[in-house]
Amino acid sequence: MTTRSLDRQASYSLVPFEALTNRLDQMFHDFFGEPARGVATTPASTRTAPLDVWEDEAAYHLELEVPGVQMENIDIVLEGRELTVRGSGEEEREEKDLRYHRRERRATHFRRSLVLPDDVDSEQVQATLDDGILHVTLTKQESRKPRRIEIKPTAAQIETKPSPSG
Repeated sequence: MTTRSLDRQASYSLVPFEALTNRLDQMFHDFFGEPARGVATTPASTRTAPLDVWEDEAAYHLELEVPGVQMENIDIVLEGRELTVRGSGEEEREEKDLRYHRRERRATHFRRSLVLPDDVDSEQVQATLDDGILHVTLTKQESRKPRRIEIKPTAAQIETKPSPSG
């Protein structure tokens, strides 16, 4: 089997999945409110980093898988309510006596954008990178956090309350 036929077989088997993945990504972005940008202008080699999002009383939490990417190659930008995380990394491998037929894992480029809820405190966003997982914590505004409201007696209720020594 020649190099050309290997390449042709690989491209036929992967193209439908790439198209499906791109369509699902677009549907995700459309549904969750990413601003419309017209036709995608990102290169085909740009991938979508897998993402988990959850919240607790204090903050929203995001975790993105970014294996092999160093923190100096990750850019996190919060503009208005839109958070964009992008980055790149390259596999460092000594290539003695290797003859590749196809090489797709050499470089990693990713980009994710999310429109955030309006209760995020833009001054209290923190990020850490640990074992290929990017953790982003988006603290909720203090005034928007749930709080328990104490019920106080009215003046009339205080006056009519019997004294304990009575």
